[in-house]
Amino acid sequence: MANLLPNCSRTGVYLRLAWLLFLVISGFASKFYQGWGQAWVNNSLGGVFYVTFWCSLWDFIDEKRSAFQIVVIVFCATAALEFLQVSQHPILEWGRSFFLGRTLIGTTFAPWDFFYYVIGALLGYSWMRWLRRRLSEDSRMASSGSHEGVY
Repeated sequence: MANLLPNCSRTGVYLRLAWLLFLVISGFASKFYQGWGQAWVNNSLGGVFYVTFWCSLWDFIDEKRSAFQIVVIVFCATAALEFLQVSQHPILEWGRSFFLGRTLIGTTFAPWDFFYYVIGALLGYSWMRWLRRRLSEDSRMASSGSHEGVY
């Protein structure tokens, strides 16, 4: 497999893709969950997956940007989208008429969602810092000829 990103190892690509897939599946599953705490899972928990996904995707595409910058930009963009939910503009209403539109831009303003966005940002930041540290260690081991601990 050709390296998808010029500065990212094959392990890094696989880890990032697996994490993104996990976040997509978890995010959509949170919209269809039925059971204890259904309203909370359907309406709030998805915000954690949403922000973490966008942080992780941005990191996958632009690994040169600092994790902190990515988190701040994604959080601000998500906050702007949250405030757009107050608007009943025809274009937004058209987008909300589709499941994917409702999922991506939301339908109703809820101030408590910001709490879940912060959690998602912290999770995204933690993931990026851990992954970057791990890949940096693996890269140092590979360049020194030691293959212990490299998967």
